[in-house]
Amino acid sequence: MKKILAVLMTIAMLAALPFAAMAEETDTLLEGLVTEIVDGGFVIEDAEQGKVMLNTSDATVFDGILLDSELTEGQYVFVEYDGRMTFSLPPQAHADRVACHALTGSVTEVLEDGSILMMDDTFGETIVHLGEGMNHVYAGMPITVYYDGVMTLSLPGEANASHIVLPQLTGTVSNQTEEDFTLTDADGIEYEVKFDENTLISEEVLPVEEEEIIAEEEVTEESEESAETVTEEASEEAKTADETTETVSEEEAVLEDTELTEEIILPAAELLSESAIEWADGDTVTVYYNGMMTRSIPAQVTAMEIVVIR
Repeated sequence: MKKILAVLMTIAMLAALPFAAMAEETDTLLEGLVTEIVDGGFVIEDAEQGKVMLNTSDATVFDGILLDSELTEGQYVFVEYDGRMTFSLPPQAHADRVACHALTGSVTEVLEDGSILMMDDTFGETIVHLGEGMNHVYAGMPITVYYDGVMTLSLPGEANASHIVLPQLTGTVSNQTEEDFTLTDADGIEYEVKFDENTLISEEVLPVEEEEIIAEEEVTEESEESAETVTEEASEEAKTADETTETVSEEEAVLEDTELTEEIILPAAELLSESAIEWADGDTVTVYYNGMMTRSIPAQVTAMEIVVIR
């Protein structure tokens, strides 16, 4: 009997091992930019969850550059928590571990595959593989790269960028000339931006907000209803119109249709053939530059790339 009980206890212990391992691996990961520091925690913008409030305590472990410095807004962090989250807005969770790993230095070279070679202040030469949309990087730029803390043991070491920070200005264009323009940011501060034939000009179309789409759909529905009403009225008037309009020959009708088609299609084709990006006073732009700014009033920068925001 004792042997049977011993065997049963052994089987029960072996069956419990996978569940014990699962209990140790319950931590879930959030990652994103820190948008706000509050008492007893912070808020991040997670790619999937959106805004999440993370509560910290004496049990929270800080890692990476947070071992020697305080958490600040604008840093990109990786947060481990136990998978439990409140249904509040924003949802809240307890941060078990907060890690922030950053490379800081200047871009030495942009490689053929789109990755960059940079000179980090701590690790020296490092190859950084950029993610989608990180395409405004040029040699000579100062850069901060946030990554997950994993780096190869090769020489130079290699890491994957989760988020990058570049010197940039965003604002409204005014006083544009062939060599420079004035940029006014959201705080009303003016900058003189110089550019030349080496400055790249690109375009970025912002996604349409859901509310704007709904409003456009409502306007479209109203327009369709109005069009139906007008069509019905036009049909009644057409019945009483003079029958002489029916004497137009089929050849004349085809000719008129052809002429109308040419008038519509040709200008559109010409517009599509234009490759230059047009921008003018009043447009919103983002300027990427080499990090150098004069102490004059207004301060002056030289643009490496100008992105026109649509």
